[in-house]
Parts: sequence; C-alpha cells; structure tokens
Amino acid sequence: PSLYNESLFMPIRVWAFYFARKEKWLKASLLGAFASATRVIGILLLPVFLIEWFAQNRPISKIKYKKYIPLVWVALVSLGLLAYMFYLRQTTADALAFINTLPGFGEQRSATPILLPQVFYRYFVRILPNLNYSYFPVVFTTFLEISLAILFFILSLLAFFKLRLSYAVYLLLGYLVPTLSGSFSSLPRYVLVLFPGFILLTLLFSKSSRFFQITLLLLFLLLLGIATALFARGFWVS
Repeated sequence: PSLYNESLFMPIRVWAFYFARKEKWLKASLLGAFASATRVIGILLLPVFLIEWFAQNRPISKIKYKKYIPLVWVALVSLGLLAYMFYLRQTTADALAFINTLPGFGEQRSATPILLPQVFYRYFVRILPNLNYSYFPVVFTTFLEISLAILFFILSLLAFFKLRLSYAVYLLLGYLVPTLSGSFSSLPRYVLVLFPGFILLTLLFSKSSRFFQITLLLLFLLLLGIATALFARGFWVS
C-alpha cells in the first residue's frame, strides 16, 4: 500500500493560516510545528508567518513592545523539523537524510539544488523529445507534470497581484522547493496542499462563461479518472 500524509498536512496548514489571520500566534505556531514535523516543507510557514505578522502590524514604528511577543511564538514552527531531523539522526545517522536520499528515487532527482529554468530545460530539451510515446502511462504522467509546472508557475506570479502577500509567498515557495530536486516528478501531489493556488483559480474562473466552466470540469474529471486508473494498477505511487 501507498501511504501519504497530505490528508493530515493540508488541514494543519489551513488551520495554522486561520489562526495566524486571527492573530492567535501561539496556536498558529504550534500547528506550524506539527506541519514541519509532518512534512519538511512545513518549515515554509516560518517566513510566511513573519510576513503575515508584519502585514498586520504596519507601521512598525508605532508598535508597542508587547506586540513583538508573537515573533517568539513563530520561532516554534522550526521545532517540528528539528525533531524530525533528530529522529533521522538517531535512526539513520544522517539528519539530512530527506535531502541526501533524493538521488536514490531516480527521475533525475538531485541532492544539490537545481534552479527552475534548468528543470524546464531538462523537460523540454531532454525528457519530452526522448519519451517512449508508445507507453501511455509515462507519456500521461510526464505531460501532467509539465502542465502543472507551467500552470502553478503562472499562478505563483499572479498571486502577488491577486492575493495577500503571505499567501503569495507561501504559494511561490511551496511550488519552488520541490523543483529544487531537479525534477517535476510527483509535482501533482505536491501542489495539492498549495491552497492559495486553488483560491486564485476559483477567482479567475468564477468570471468565465458557464460553457467554459463545464468544459473544464469535464476535462478535470477525465484526467482524474485516468490518473486514478493508473494509480490503482500500480504504474506510479505518487
């Protein structure tokens, strides 16, 4: 069986953002700590919460000293990741095993950060031209990955004009971090927890025609059916 933590990770992050928006920083930060323990990418809540705090407390020059106390709570977000690294150090003797084991998963993954333009170059110049187009599962998965990579790249840029700054930064960082491995492999799963992207999609498509909305819904249902069928048959696990 394949086990995933998105169903746990997603609500933790949403509630963390909710309490941050309500300025209940201790609750938000404790949930952030659970998020960074659940998935390494949860550590992104640390800079995002700082941005949200500054947005709520402008101008800084007029803030009373007690208002700075939440910044201490925000630091708690890192405890989850630190606890996970300690666990890895005790069990594998490598606190950074979540990075150093990436090459072992294949898909041209690298433990050394690779910039986004290089990843796109890999796909358009090396991967797509050399695909075995007679093998549908690989073709479908590869085009799904590159399509979502392009879509969420565009959404990450638009978010800075349409959403709160903290949401936009979260979306951009949440999109970029998985690509640093040098691959878009599993990107469809990684973007599932980037809820600002789906908020933005709703805003963009809510003003479109009914015909376009129905057509898009049918297309998504078709893609979901194909992906579910491939997953159920074990062609890929993420």
